[in-house]
Amino acid sequence: MPPVPVTASGRPWCALCGSGTVGRVRSVELPYGVVVRLCAPHATPAFLTRDHGRVAAAALERAWISVGCLDHRRRRSLETYVRRLSQPREPQQRRRPGSYAWPDVRQQVAQMRDRGERFESVMEWVRHVCTDERTSPPSSRTVRRWWRDTAWSAPYAP
Repeated sequence: MPPVPVTASGRPWCALCGSGTVGRVRSVELPYGVVVRLCAPHATPAFLTRDHGRVAAAALERAWISVGCLDHRRRRSLETYVRRLSQPREPQQRRRPGSYAWPDVRQQVAQMRDRGERFESVMEWVRHVCTDERTSPPSSRTVRRWWRDTAWSAPYAP
């Protein structure tokens, strides 16, 4: 591995500032194992994500071209970095655990109990409705807990 350029005081250079580096330098990882040493202002998320990463990628590309070390891996790393930041990310919907995966069914169980239906018929209905292959159906113990829980019932109106 080639030696890291250092300033007169012995600190490493920022890949973008060069010998004019001020402050601490930290390593920033890019795709494909490319690691870049950047000063505090250049290592901020505000700079790295400006214009979907195009500003930082263009600056790094110019710096690498100027010193003659822009190879295929570094170019691919910059392209991938910009592409990842450009793609709109949808928030990942996390599946609810256990009985929380069935809030509508729980509400229905409470309504059926309030109407005076028998537990066995409600349990049969739950097994019939909860045939989603993504989650397992609620257990009979869970349904029995819902059956006893009055928090999901309609509010008391005198």
